[in-house]
Amino acid sequence: AALRAHDPRRVVVHGTDADLAAVLLRLLRTERLDVEVAFVAAGRSAAAAVWGLGRDPSLALTGSASPVPLVRDDTGGVLVGRGEIRDLDGECYCDDDLVL
Repeated sequence: AALRAHDPRRVVVHGTDADLAAVLLRLLRTERLDVEVAFVAAGRSAAAAVWGLGRDPSLALTGSASPVPLVRDDTGGVLVGRGEIRDLDGECYCDDDLVL
């Protein structure tokens, strides 16, 4: 409802990796991936480590956004930090392309 009411250009998430994943999942499900997402970790964060982000909110408010891949799974979740695939039994697609 907040996205519809305010139509933001950027959303700043301050919280955990799970909080970031929840916001990204909501944007994905509402087809609002045009919204920039900034992240300020509230504690230890795999996502912040992967993307080289600190806890300073000034970058989240004034920094330049750049497109990054959004990895999702068949259960509707999204990966925001680091993932590992072991003992793969199946197929992996990127959009319509079989990649693994």
